[in-house]
Amino acid sequence: MLSFPLNYYKFPKSACTSLKKVICHGIPDYRLLKNGDIVNLDATIYHHGYHADLNETYLVGDVNKKDKHLVRSAYVALMKSISICKTGTHYHEIGDLIGEYIESQKLSVIKSYCGYSVYKLCHTT
Repeated sequence: MLSFPLNYYKFPKSACTSLKKVICHGIPDYRLLKNGDIVNLDATIYHHGYHADLNETYLVGDVNKKDKHLVRSAYVALMKSISICKTGTHYHEIGDLIGEYIESQKLSVIKSYCGYSVYKLCHTT
């Protein structure tokens, strides 16, 4: 098992940490987390020829109502999308469901970023 994304396209760390308004792929550094911060940890492995990742968002201390709404809405959208996953479900159905829910929460989806699945190549879906 290899640690990933260390050295993937010269990425300097073994995990991504995105703090505050960084969308994804933040490079961990020595900044201290502060009360009210939001931090996302993204860890990936490469094992037996397959890439896979997971991430989780953490609230640090007392987070304001707007940021809590954002994190909660993202979680609900994830759970809704998982609930429709089955053989034959198309990616666009999942994306449509997420987009509709997020927009109903007066938020938006950044469409230039998408996830990836467990697969032999990274960032292909």
